[in-house]
Amino acid sequence: MNVDNQLVKAVYRGAIAPSKVNLLGVTLSGEFSGANFSEANLCGANISSINLSEANFTSANLRGANLYYANLEKANLKDADLTGVNFQETKLSGAIMPDGTTHE
Repeated sequence: MNVDNQLVKAVYRGAIAPSKVNLLGVTLSGEFSGANFSEANLCGANISSINLSEANFTSANLRGANLYYANLEKANLKDADLTGVNFQETKLSGAIMPDGTTHE
């Protein structure tokens, strides 16, 4: 599944994306707390300044994504590819990091 459009001002609290969804380069804005992005391709995505608290990014590809000022508190990033991700001003308190440790 490819998403060519922007998901702007969307509300997806607790939403489950299809397994391995391709969101390559997508721009997200809105409410995504608790959403399931496990195994999703978010390479180069612009997901800045949004609420992703308690979202599941297990084994997701976030390579080069812009997470500037995003809220990832208590998100699950286990086994996610975070190469080149912009975490400037990102809230990560309680997030599970790729190596399984919890961010303080």
